[in-house]
Amino acid sequence: MGYRGRSAGYNRGGGRGRGGGGRGRGRGGRGRGGRGGRGGGGGGDGGDRPPPGLRGKDLGLWYARRGREKKEKIEESTRAQVRLTREQESSIQRVLGDGRDLDLPRADPFRTKHYHDAFDRPVPALPKDEAAAVSKQIAEDHTAKTKNASFERLKPFRERLPSFKMRAEVLRAVRDNQVIVISGETGCGKTTQVPQFILDDWIQANKGADCRIVCTQPRRISATSVAERVAAERGERCGGDTSSTGYSIRLDSKLPRTRGSITFCTTGILLRRMVSDPMLEGISHVILDEIHERDILSDFLLIILKDLLPNRPDLRVILMSATVNAETFAAYFNNATMLEIPGFAYDVEEIFLEDFIEKTRTQIAPPSRSPRRLRGEEREKFEEEQDNYDEFLHSIQPKYSRATLDSLYNFNANDQIDIDLVMGVIEHIDSQAAGAVLCFLPGWGEISDLHKKLTQSPRFGNASKYWVLPLHSMIPPHEQRKVFDNPPAGVRKIVLSTNIAETSITIDDVVYVINTGKAKEKSYDATNQISALQAEWISRASCRQRRGRAGRVQEGVCYHLFTCYHHRNMKEYQVPEILRTSLEELCLQIKMLRLGLVRPFLAKALDAPDDKTVGQALTLLHNLDALDSKENLTPLGYHLSRLPVNPRIGRMIIFGSLFECLDPVLTIAASLSFKDPFVMPINRQAEVDRVKKEFAGDSKSDHIAFLRAFHGWEQAWREHRQREYCWDNFLSGSTLKMIRDMKTQFLNLLQDIGFVGRTREAISKCNINSRNEKLVVAVLCAGLYPNVASVYHSHGKAFGKRPPKLKTREDGTVALHPKSVLADETVIPTKWLVYHHKMKTVKIYLYDASMIPPFPLIFFGGDVKVTREGENELIAVDDFIKFHSPVNTARLVQGLKVKLDQVLSRKIDDPRLDIQETMGTLIPVIVDLITTEDVSERDYLRQRRRAEDEYYRARDKSRPSSSSSSSSRGGRGGRGGGYGRGRGRGGYGRGRGGRYGGASYRDDDDDEDTARANLEEDPYWD
Repeated sequence: MGYRGRSAGYNRGGGRGRGGGGRGRGRGGRGRGGRGGRGGGGGGDGGDRPPPGLRGKDLGLWYARRGREKKEKIEESTRAQVRLTREQESSIQRVLGDGRDLDLPRADPFRTKHYHDAFDRPVPALPKDEAAAVSKQIAEDHTAKTKNASFERLKPFRERLPSFKMRAEVLRAVRDNQVIVISGETGCGKTTQVPQFILDDWIQANKGADCRIVCTQPRRISATSVAERVAAERGERCGGDTSSTGYSIRLDSKLPRTRGSITFCTTGILLRRMVSDPMLEGISHVILDEIHERDILSDFLLIILKDLLPNRPDLRVILMSATVNAETFAAYFNNATMLEIPGFAYDVEEIFLEDFIEKTRTQIAPPSRSPRRLRGEEREKFEEEQDNYDEFLHSIQPKYSRATLDSLYNFNANDQIDIDLVMGVIEHIDSQAAGAVLCFLPGWGEISDLHKKLTQSPRFGNASKYWVLPLHSMIPPHEQRKVFDNPPAGVRKIVLSTNIAETSITIDDVVYVINTGKAKEKSYDATNQISALQAEWISRASCRQRRGRAGRVQEGVCYHLFTCYHHRNMKEYQVPEILRTSLEELCLQIKMLRLGLVRPFLAKALDAPDDKTVGQALTLLHNLDALDSKENLTPLGYHLSRLPVNPRIGRMIIFGSLFECLDPVLTIAASLSFKDPFVMPINRQAEVDRVKKEFAGDSKSDHIAFLRAFHGWEQAWREHRQREYCWDNFLSGSTLKMIRDMKTQFLNLLQDIGFVGRTREAISKCNINSRNEKLVVAVLCAGLYPNVASVYHSHGKAFGKRPPKLKTREDGTVALHPKSVLADETVIPTKWLVYHHKMKTVKIYLYDASMIPPFPLIFFGGDVKVTREGENELIAVDDFIKFHSPVNTARLVQGLKVKLDQVLSRKIDDPRLDIQETMGTLIPVIVDLITTEDVSERDYLRQRRRAEDEYYRARDKSRPSSSSSSSSRGGRGGRGGGYGRGRGRGGYGRGRGGRYGGASYRDDDDDEDTARANLEEDPYWD
């Protein structure tokens, strides 16, 4: 007997949609709903009438074109104007007539000078006798440490690990092969034991001085936590001259002794070393751990090592992977030897959502909001997926109750993580046997929501019975380490983590795993040059990894909060990061390491990226003047490659030093490179927005808002009230500390390059203009350009009542992210914004934006031309950004731009060059132009009103005077059937209704494209 609803059996009958009857597809037949009628048209304009004979759609398009022409005329007349005072004109003429032209630098002498001198050299080899003596001392130290209490305490645990039982096989494979691939189940001990096997083997052979092992990890927390664990197992402290174990990550390191050692580091640290030591001299073994994650730097390092091995026959490379796709890596290294280490023998029970709901009678409510509209291929794909899911529900009817099927139906309609469902699973687990709980969530938002829900509940908020511990990259390291502690008897540990706990770290006492099936994944659209960061379904391989986290100490249970249908439709493996990210930073590293042309090099990757993506990265680097026409690093490109940031941010930092406003630029650059320091407590978003806007003041800048917040934190730190300051202003103290440390790192790198001196006086000189916020924003433009958006205000009565529309050259219409202080601004006088990056979620959002006036765009943007448009003289930047300007002013500004480019090129070629001494008043004149440029909202509003009045006067003159005209708009047509998923009789189905009957046209705000879209729109559901 089938699942019984209101009628027997299961059918996909007409769904319950909005409007008239939808079209349903059922097993018993199908029918089509009625189509909505078209709305009546409004009266025409009595004066400026359309040509006779236009009807319906054509009439609407005529009105839309007229509205667009009106907007264009008003926009043209309200363009920002570039004007100079007489004194400024005289100053520019003096600079241009100075005669001190500078030859442009050539890159070849620069590379010869810097490449071989800028970095420390590797540790030299020891003479044979000295090496033997050092090896003997290392052996004696190791013997002494084996009697240490920590060593003795952890030795039994090590010996129980599956990897320990394969010690002989591992060592034999390492001795006999240059490359081996070791795969093993999560928790088998390969990460902690294999490096120790190798080091101890060399120590016992009296060759300890020649053994230097580098083990890469994809994450900072992995490198530090594994190093601490291995040091404890070896009976020593992590790092130090007498320790064999240490780590090196960005801005933090505890290095071991130089010889006879294991260094755990992030992949980027090893790549940085290879700049000065491309042959990895003195390194005996390189271990790449967690290579199955396919992060971009690991794939990059694989190419380098594969090319390096023929020239280093003594180097051993060990690739370590979970038991997923290990054969792929072995094949890449010419069928390298493979070893597989088994996991623990404890079984892990897997429970999928349908079984959990049936067992616990959990109910999942329908989604509280309608899904977004879908069109085209996206809509067709969704329909197909829903049809397949309905088939799945039909197939499992005999096994599950109607209540379970209802909940499963509601689950599929909701793309968000159901925090209440996760909470219910935790409550269910708490009624089971003791054991730690590890819950995988997509990101910080879900972790924060669940953490709050747990800690505020009467049950789990009892800290004496429950440890609720978040694990995320934004958590301070000392807080992250708490997840490894074992709670007292009677206390249950609940860890809320992203996929950081999937393979990178092991929490020994986990018995229960909750797998929500989602992870934040970054993707890149090469066509539109847009990145997206969204919660996506994980792969089946990741599911296996998450399941393996249970059962470390006893039999475990893994609760999958998705159905077996969803599991069956997951990808087998995650898409490698190199195929879903922009590549400009990687291209710079390829050039810095002197690895040849970018395209042929990346073609050797395990999965080669798309040629279009590579080409776009090279084009961006050319536009930044980081590469020349032959794909060689320019002096600027060399400096950018040494800064561990995106090239745009690196350029911003260098220009901050050149224009002597370094400290605030370093602050903003560190924030953009790391993360937003503002935190978002639940239900307090409005308060956070208010605080950010108070910091922004009248700057109309996200960057200035953060800068002022950081300055306030620094002052609070000096007064020992930083905790209160962070609490009151919704700021993360740990993030602010990291930003402060990153600033120090950037400053040290600038000093190494030569842009900043090391004395206090030299640093002060680089900050003469640090209080000049206008100049700071201008320097941001130097790095962020061409990330520029144009602003289009509403017209007529709507002006100033709603935020303006934004457009970029590549994407068309975009929007400011709601977190921006500019998101609710209704008037942006300069009509241009510069932004850090854009990301596509439900729409294309711009992040971290600032209003930008004309002079920064002219001096730090692209090519500047002086042109005419009708009767107006214009300054055009890249033929995209246009400003009104008298022709004489335009010529002077253009000449100043050429002179500035020459000076900056010379300075970048020789960072120790004194610009003031070389070019006199050039930089002060430009700083004065930027600083005194007045952007007044009052003046803009006055100009706007004048432009609209002139437009209407001109239009009125063209109308016949005899007509007493009036205008009305067409009414909107009635809806058709609508579209919505709903329950039909006896089962689950969807109905599809007709499209809108008609469309209305707005004389003042629709253009032709919008009108056409309104007519052709067939909304998925409303």
